Amino acid sequence: MQDILPVTAPIFLTIAIGYLTVRLGGLTKADVAGLGKFVINLSLPALLFRALSQNPLAEILNGAYLAAYALGSLTMLLLGTAFARFVRKQSLQASALTGMGMSSSNSGFIGYPIVLQVLGPTAGIGLALAMVVENLLVLPVFLVLAESRAAGGGSVRHALVGLRIRGLLADVTRIVGAKLLLHPLAVFAALSLLSPIDPKLRIAAVLFASSPMLTVYPIFGQKYGREDVCAAALMTATALSFASVSAVLWLMDRGGWLAVLR
Repeated sequence: MQDILPVTAPIFLTIAIGYLTVRLGGLTKADVAGLGKFVINLSLPALLFRALSQNPLAEILNGAYLAAYALGSLTMLLLGTAFARFVRKQSLQASALTGMGMSSSNSGFIGYPIVLQVLGPTAGIGLALAMVVENLLVLPVFLVLAESRAAGGGSVRHALVGLRIRGLLADVTRIVGAKLLLHPLAVFAALSLLSPIDPKLRIAAVLFASSPMLTVYPIFGQKYGREDVCAAALMTATALSFASVSAVLWLMDRGGWLAVLR
């Protein structure tokens, strides 16, 4: 564990510093929005281009990785949606949001820095493949489910800072638990079922799946009137992922997965 904390601690410490900076007024919402646009529109595309341009096309187009990550993520999306719809008796929109929270990772902002620390340049390939699955498969399936019986959205009543989680605990616990525990397990199971892939990419796939849900999750929640649950789940998952991702890395080390890096 003493070898794992130097990997995860700096990343989550940076997140905590960012949270406190906004909380204490060091950055305004406009400042954060501007930084976010810069990262999404310039930094992240440049990162992906650099990672992809430095590797052979055959290495980038890894069908086994794509299939395993897609199978694990779609399984969580559909199971989460079905559970919320038929067991919890929620609306189709709320159910689809539950499934999305359980299956869509914050690959760019949390997953990638962790995988980069562990794997180095291979992280860029893993990120590109994960984003293909998330943006071209998981997100469209979610939108099809959510829009099949579109309901009116709600207005934003709470911000992440100071958000009250009281009354949302059951839904938040299910979403967060499934995202941080079951999603990486589903991807791991898919990797075990499909043809063997590069050991480093196998590590990358599970670590990306171990990341909390994507940062725009509350925005989708706002559209479908579930912004409170989505924002609370995002905040809770991000905070708890420090422990869960560290635990995943520890299990990988104990299982011999990280031996390939030595």
